[in-house]
Amino acid sequence: MSASALGVLFVLVTGQVPALRDDFEALTGPWAVRDEGAQTPIVNRAVAARRGNFGVRFVDESSGSGSGTESRLARVWPQRPSRIMGRGFFRAGAMSMPSDHVFFNVNSNFGNGNYSLAAFEFHVPGGGVTNQVFDANGFRESEDLAGATMAPGEWHLAELLVEGLGTANGCVKAAFDGVPRHERCGLQLSQAGPPEAIIGFPWQAPRAARGSIDADDVAYSESVMASRLVLTPAAVMAKTGECVKVEAALESSWGGAAPAAFDETVPAAPGFATFSDAACGTAVDGLALVAGTASASVFVKPLVAGTGSPLAAPLSVMSSGAPSWVVTGEPMGSAPLESSCGCHGAPGGLALLVLVLRHRPRTSSARSRPPLGKSAGGGNGRGAEAGDDVRWRRGVAGRG
Repeated sequence: MSASALGVLFVLVTGQVPALRDDFEALTGPWAVRDEGAQTPIVNRAVAARRGNFGVRFVDESSGSGSGTESRLARVWPQRPSRIMGRGFFRAGAMSMPSDHVFFNVNSNFGNGNYSLAAFEFHVPGGGVTNQVFDANGFRESEDLAGATMAPGEWHLAELLVEGLGTANGCVKAAFDGVPRHERCGLQLSQAGPPEAIIGFPWQAPRAARGSIDADDVAYSESVMASRLVLTPAAVMAKTGECVKVEAALESSWGGAAPAAFDETVPAAPGFATFSDAACGTAVDGLALVAGTASASVFVKPLVAGTGSPLAAPLSVMSSGAPSWVVTGEPMGSAPLESSCGCHGAPGGLALLVLVLRHRPRTSSARSRPPLGKSAGGGNGRGAEAGDDVRWRRGVAGRG
């Protein structure tokens, strides 16, 4: 369903649609394939999808592959911007032994043989996550991210923000699941060339380790992209059947308004329904956002008495003390909605509820696709399964 059909209001465009973004629904994409082989394939898979029909799976069944021989997708930027941000959802599969795996990079050619700039790495066992930072002077830092883990079968949002490209005071910032985890400034980036976006298995140790990693909804942009949703009001004393307007603003993990990278929908939580009009007469799928926009609104009606938040949090609530709506079973009263917050009896002014964004479910194209009978966490995390493999970048005509 389109945003216009949903009848949701969109205002305040604060950014742009990312120059590089891929939800991996198409069988070709804006990437160059690096070091794909018979034992290190890149495949579109139904069970690799976080949402929709397909995600992309990077497989390593080779006991001898390592740095420079692991399969990955890459894209070199056409010029050197002052800033570049990458974000994407990643899920580790089962690994065959204790090992370390880089899975998400922003690289740059410094002209001295050093191509690394910023990267995420996860560690087996334990699932710990590290942010690696480099510069032209040979500086290298590997920071273990407190509170960040990447256990097999779990989807996580990883974000890298590089600022000050072309200067002697560059910064690398890393966020995980919408929370800033590490920042390093004072980097010598004046010699940095155009950045290169990389996802997959660009490096691992030891070489004998085997396994897989899935990726979905990956975007790179010269603008900061959103990862959190702020609702106003978040705390309401409401009654069943009452129609309440909810305003939403998008923020980056580091705060401040930022646009959505993809078309997205945040569905209503259990016990609530969403509507496009103040009379709550026309039901919609949820709070809809469009790539490049940073705010929206939707009308919410509590259906049952209880305590809860009106919109579902797909990953986690990012503000641990976020208040909830308290709904009574009394019939809707005659008191008008208060203009100060658009709600009836909101306690103590406005409150904020911060959610990690969930993408709108994708619709299938006319092209035949595998059935969606597998769960998002299905499969054994390694290799291919009969019936739903599509080798990446073979195109529609070459799908076999």
